[in-house]
Amino acid sequence: MIFNVPQNCNTGACGEDDIFVGGDPAARFNMAQIDAARISVVYGGDGAVVTPGGRLALDGGLAEGEVPTGSVPAVIGHPDDGELVPGPVTGLEDAQTAEIHVVLQDHGMAHADPDLLEQQLTGFQTACNPDCVVVQFAVHL
Repeated sequence: MIFNVPQNCNTGACGEDDIFVGGDPAARFNMAQIDAARISVVYGGDGAVVTPGGRLALDGGLAEGEVPTGSVPAVIGHPDDGELVPGPVTGLEDAQTAEIHVVLQDHGMAHADPDLLEQQLTGFQTACNPDCVVVQFAVHL
């Protein structure tokens, strides 16, 4: 998640309250804050399936103005209904001023169905098997 104008975040620290009303992911989207902070959610890396030995190597990067293939004109999918909310898909506007939140999510066991596997590897809260769990979260100021 890229907060392109972090000085417009609600509490001086960008977070869920800028995306969801009251900071509650079960609530509706906070469109005023999404627009004010110019939040853009893009895929900046590749998904992969762990090896039989439990190893995984990930790589990714994002340049200013780049919108990676697979990014859609949406801010985020709601965990319960998959709703996509329109928002800026400008990617990273200014690397010196943006605040970036990197999320690593486990989608569970890999699906045998190629279409579901593709959704697991390229989406957020998609094709969870049985649940999607955020395993790491890093904030880069």
